[in-house]
Amino acid sequence: MRSSEYNWQYTGDVSPEEYGGKWFRRVGKRVYQVIELTNMDEACGPDNHGSDRYVVELSLVDLNTIPQKGQTSALRCCGQENEALSDSWLAVCCFEYGCQAPLESWSGNAFGKLLRQARASAHALKQDANTLADRLEQPVNKIGSTAREYMNGDINSAILRGLERGDRNAEILAKMGVLR
Repeated sequence: MRSSEYNWQYTGDVSPEEYGGKWFRRVGKRVYQVIELTNMDEACGPDNHGSDRYVVELSLVDLNTIPQKGQTSALRCCGQENEALSDSWLAVCCFEYGCQAPLESWSGNAFGKLLRQARASAHALKQDANTLADRLEQPVNKIGSTAREYMNGDINSAILRGLERGDRNAEILAKMGVLR
């Protein structure tokens, strides 16, 4: 792999400070890290008054583990189903569709500082496979999906674990027919 493939590539508006944007880089064979910057004032308007202006999130997209059905849906969602795309753009489509493993999140008013924190964390996780593996097994939502399950579109595992614990939310989701 050429060293340039490890560099962050930008996709987004001309002014990420004003409108947000995403940076992605390849960190392994068909594995990508994505940093997303959201300007919450721009995204939420007056509803964000008094809250942090920026949110920066670090995610992982592993095309080796995302089911083909998820990848196909991601391409369709991005209007790219009939295009021959590189893995990097497939990873961006998967990220946009939600086939991503959320790893960390920061908020504040200094977007440069937040981006530096995200890049430092991305670098550390790239260097430490054990910490990354631990992060992928951490719950990332209210039903208890791990980051890996979330990326792969697997909500069944979290619901089944919740049912075993007697979790009321899992019972509600099961009764709603969410289990596939």
